[in-house]
Amino acid sequence: MLTLRQSLSVVILLLYVSKAFLQNPTSEKEPSSKEKPKINRLYINTLKYVNETKDVELIAGVFDAILTRLDKLDVKDAHERNIGRYDLTTLLCWTVNNDFLNDSYKRHEKKLFQLSEKFYPERDDKAKTEREIEGRKPCRESFPLTTITGRAWMWKLK
Repeated sequence: MLTLRQSLSVVILLLYVSKAFLQNPTSEKEPSSKEKPKINRLYINTLKYVNETKDVELIAGVFDAILTRLDKLDVKDAHERNIGRYDLTTLLCWTVNNDFLNDSYKRHEKKLFQLSEKFYPERDDKAKTEREIEGRKPCRESFPLTTITGRAWMWKLK
């Protein structure tokens, strides 16, 4: 069985390799020291790979790390807001029917609702928000849509 350190190393390697292949080969420009490095999106297949390890500690750690990353993103920066919206829907798609994440989801349910409000503040226009979420989610389940719109509104009422 893989140790936590080995598993995290594999995940980091996968993210690094996917980043290298997804970069535009025509952009040879090196970022200046003043430029903030661009943050890349999460990909559902990377998260599914983490699931294949069946290492509950690793899976919970990745879930917590993604929540921390989402919390740190600046919604005033258009790029980071866009990344946050993609990553939130990807995280919720990963959570659907995932026995390994039941406890993590329940433990961080309030945080997920707060992140929903952070990245989708225009939730008063529900139809617009639903179209945007549908366009971003990498799964067919309605769970991300329900969590970000309906259940988050109920949380505000409590």
